[in-house]
This record gives sequence, C-alpha cells and structure tokens, in this order.
Amino acid sequence: DDYEFLIDDLIGMVLYDTDGNLVGQIVDVENYGATDNFIIEYDGRTYQAPFLKNVFLKQGDTLVVDRSKYEEVKI
Repeated sequence: DDYEFLIDDLIGMVLYDTDGNLVGQIVDVENYGATDNFIIEYDGRTYQAPFLKNVFLKQGDTLVVDRSKYEEVKI
C-alpha cells in the first residue's frame, strides 16, 4: 500500500493544505479499530481527524490536506 507510514514518521509531521497554508502538526496517532485518527495541534488547539485518503493526500514522503474535506471530518 503506497499510503503506509510509520507512526514515528507521522508524529511531528507538519501538515499544509493544497494551497500551502498551515493546517497543523500531528502530535499523536490513535487507533479505535476502524481507522487511524490523527491528533493535530494548530494555534493552541487540538483536533482529531481520521486518516482518510481523500482528506490526506500523499505527496512523496509527506501528506497534503484537502482543506474542505478536512473541515468536514475534524473534531
């Protein structure tokens, strides 16, 4: 699977959207069975978002975020 990442590589990853705007930094990865959930810090707040391929787009060794889809799924 070309979307496989080591958790150690994800934690600390800084995320940007497709326009180059900062989304936040992954500070943890949790798994509740169905999918991995990213714990993302941005501007002093913490958000969770499921690791979905249509939200987090792989580009090389990093992920780029589809902002509109991210806003729909983050909590």
